[in-house]
Amino acid sequence: MEKRPATFGEVREALGTAYHAISGKAAPDPSQPLSIGKIEWLEKGTALLVLGHNHEAITCFDQGLRIDPRESNLWKNKGGALLAMGRYQEALACAEKGLEINLQDSALWTFRGAILQRLGHYQEALGWYEQCLTIFPLESGLWTGKGMTLAALRRYREAIVCYDRSLKIVPHGTHIWHYKGNALCELGCYQEGIECYDRAIEIAPRESLLWKSKSVALVALKRHQEALVCIERGLDIAPQDSDLWTCKGFVLSALGRAREGQVCFRRARQVGGR
Repeated sequence: MEKRPATFGEVREALGTAYHAISGKAAPDPSQPLSIGKIEWLEKGTALLVLGHNHEAITCFDQGLRIDPRESNLWKNKGGALLAMGRYQEALACAEKGLEINLQDSALWTFRGAILQRLGHYQEALGWYEQCLTIFPLESGLWTGKGMTLAALRRYREAIVCYDRSLKIVPHGTHIWHYKGNALCELGCYQEGIECYDRAIEIAPRESLLWKSKSVALVALKRHQEALVCIERGLDIAPQDSDLWTCKGFVLSALGRAREGQVCFRRARQVGGR
């Protein structure tokens, strides 16, 4: 009959022997804390970034960079946290550091362009995207970024061409349909804009911003009753959105329900902290 370990100490000894036989190394001492590597710091920081804990995320990325300052993903994600905090110049420095290390990461190219947009350097961003697209012509984020830059420059027709190129690559890109809808509405093509918002809503029906944008386009066409339905859908999702309450107030007033509209305006002030 096979002899089994009688105590946890014997189990630990048996496992240590097996570990050494497989790896050729001594088993880690269980009484000592495990060291955290760069990947663990990256994963922890990324989780914090997703939760919006940007300061804590940066601390994790910095810990990982102390271990390996040539890990481009750490620079990229640190830049993302800095971007979220509005620290654009620092974010740009991180993007450029990441690109020094890894020129093959198309996300870093896209990220640098996005930061230039935030800085208001639209012409520089446009030139950057055009350069990037000669290298990564099938990167949807670059086409979308170029489109957003052109839209910021009020070159809406050219922006729409870029969004269409992006949608050929990622046909279910909710935000791309939204941006295209916005550009069409800026050109006064409200019905075409609404059709884009509808495509986005099919993909992400719980995104309140899409319902808000659709309602604004419907108001422009004086289709106030339909706009009110969209606003109600948006408020079901985001009841603390002061813009939606304001929109509802205007629509109700346009429908001759001024008293109800005033209630909505008061609600907008309450949730908006004014």
